[in-house]
Amino acid sequence: MCNLYSMTRNREAILRLFRVSHNRAATYEPRDAIFPGYQAPVVRKAADGERELAVLNWGFVLLQKDKALGSDLLRAGRLPQGGRGLVKTQAEAGRAGGR
Repeated sequence: MCNLYSMTRNREAILRLFRVSHNRAATYEPRDAIFPGYQAPVVRKAADGERELAVLNWGFVLLQKDKALGSDLLRAGRLPQGGRGLVKTQAEAGRAGGR
């Protein structure tokens, strides 16, 4: 799967399309190709619930071989619904009672 995309629309068109106010929008130059590891415009929901246009690094986050899936996110408190369903507690795994 390739995660290459393009952003050929100008800033004003994106602001209108996604209803982002001008004071919540970063500037960017339209590009024919955006590769992983490059900066790209992204519309996201800000902490206050409003939409904003931010310029972020584009690409997938690669997992490290020696780390369990979600362990860093769990420590950071960033798994969806607090991590329920992805990570079992010791009691859920049947290891409670001092084992």
